[in-house]
Amino acid sequence: MSTMVPPVPVVAGSIMTYSGSLFEVFDFSSNPPNIVDVSVGLGRICRFGGQGLRWWPVLLHSMVVGDLLPKEAEVYGLLHDAAEAIMGDVPRGFKTPDYKALEVQVLGRIFSGLGLDPMNHATESMVKAADDEALYAESWIIGPPNLGALLDKHHYHMTEDLIRQYLERYPLEECIRPDGTAVLEFRRRVEVALSLSLIGEPGETHRPFRSPDALPGRPIRLGQDEHLRGPEHPRCISRSDHLVRSLA
Repeated sequence: MSTMVPPVPVVAGSIMTYSGSLFEVFDFSSNPPNIVDVSVGLGRICRFGGQGLRWWPVLLHSMVVGDLLPKEAEVYGLLHDAAEAIMGDVPRGFKTPDYKALEVQVLGRIFSGLGLDPMNHATESMVKAADDEALYAESWIIGPPNLGALLDKHHYHMTEDLIRQYLERYPLEECIRPDGTAVLEFRRRVEVALSLSLIGEPGETHRPFRSPDALPGRPIRLGQDEHLRGPEHPRCISRSDHLVRSLA
């Protein structure tokens, strides 16, 4: 048998997706990852670089972030980490400026493929606040030992309860199988949220956010319960209390 192995052809910024399409981020004629590719990929990628106390996929993290946002913003919460479905979940401390820029490009291609506009500033601020809240809550339940203490002991008790409910409802197998219940539920939520986001006023196209003041769940500054949530941390009015009850 020959020991000569031909070199593997590699195109920079490219990957073959689960659905069998070659995606090239710099070739705008290539098809971006679709919602099946995104859901399957996120279900198989573990948060915290695999250093947490237990398995917690980006898929469930994304559903928690979506839960913390008003309905109008849910689609962006569900898809805020969609690029990680093909790029992996690189911990924040290892993301270089060039990597972040590439991640933004990939996310933009995925949004475009779904007919979704990029996040405007108000939407991005809301999603960032929800993403941070999910991280704080995850740090106590799933993250590496001592991470919660490193993050100044900020607690989001209702969101922590929501994460526990997701852990109970969606075991590992349901996250990594392409037809797992968590994967299918994520896909269903994205499709419903997309249908809502694509409905605009006459003359508008999928721009659900016109002004932060128009949103019932706009970011607010915390007041009396700063001892639970961390001073000056913006938080969207959360739907997590209702969702904890509905998941139970």
